[in-house]
Amino acid sequence: MDESTIKQPEEASPILESNPNIPKELLASRSISCYCQYCEIIYLDRTIYQLHMGLHNVNNPWQCNACGKVCENRLEFSSHVLHY
Repeated sequence: MDESTIKQPEEASPILESNPNIPKELLASRSISCYCQYCEIIYLDRTIYQLHMGLHNVNNPWQCNACGKVCENRLEFSSHVLHY
């Protein structure tokens, strides 16, 4: 995985800051290490984030890299990943 695609805690992310579902306290704490913009999930562990991002296909984020299944949305993708 390309290191430039991983958000570091020091970087301000417009995606994170504009998301009303993320508590301001969490944003202010700078404890966010990685964020999946497709699934809207915050990962505090870089390795888990990299494993998660490896499941997204480069051309279609809803296509599973492990088996090739194409999902319709983030909920179907998340459900598939949990049961795969």
